[in-house]
Amino acid sequence: MGAHDMPVSYRIDHERRVVLARADGRVAPEDFSEFLDALAGDAGFDPEIDLLFDLRGISGDWPPTSVVRHFVEHPIFAGSARKAYVASGDLTFGLVRMFEMMRADPAGNIRAFRDMDEARAWLGLD
Repeated sequence: MGAHDMPVSYRIDHERRVVLARADGRVAPEDFSEFLDALAGDAGFDPEIDLLFDLRGISGDWPPTSVVRHFVEHPIFAGSARKAYVASGDLTFGLVRMFEMMRADPAGNIRAFRDMDEARAWLGLD
């Protein structure tokens, strides 16, 4: 289980083989680093499972491109894992799109969504 007092929290749904993560409030690059470290060190984590990351709760002038770079340089998920990021703001959505391109993901396994239902459908969660 993820720490719930952190700006970035997560839980692993073993049954549906997905990590459900969310970011809330003012999020700093180190919060994402801590999230990735915590998840990578979690005994229940499997790099092959999918990720559904809810970024809609982020406030403030977020985020710096260093966050995107950190995700690119420290991939803890396997290339085969599908990663859906749900963002409401244009800036966040644009950064996820940049992340998609930086990873040069040939399998199309990284997707940015504005709608949670669409993201869940893409991951086959509904």
